[in-house]
Amino acid sequence: MPKTRAGRFGLWGTVIPFLWIVISNIIGNIINIIDDLVLRIFFILPGLFSLLLIIAAGITSFFAFFKYKDYALILIIPWIIGLMGIFFAIGEIIFEH
Repeated sequence: MPKTRAGRFGLWGTVIPFLWIVISNIIGNIINIIDDLVLRIFFILPGLFSLLLIIAAGITSFFAFFKYKDYALILIIPWIIGLMGIFFAIGEIIFEH
């Protein structure tokens, strides 16, 4: 487990939004909100916030590993997920639907 505050934020800042995205997808599939635009916004905005938090947590875990010398190997997972979040955001900007 990470020992620094930045390392702990990097880990939990990746796990909690990832779980939120999974739970909101399950709820969205149960409710079937495809037709209602107002309800869709309640799932889109937290999803965007989760994406930003995942990117911030990935960057923070990178700095925790190198700058603060927190050599917990579990911090590599937020790096990978943060990079995936960055690539996803770039892909959404470049290739619109």
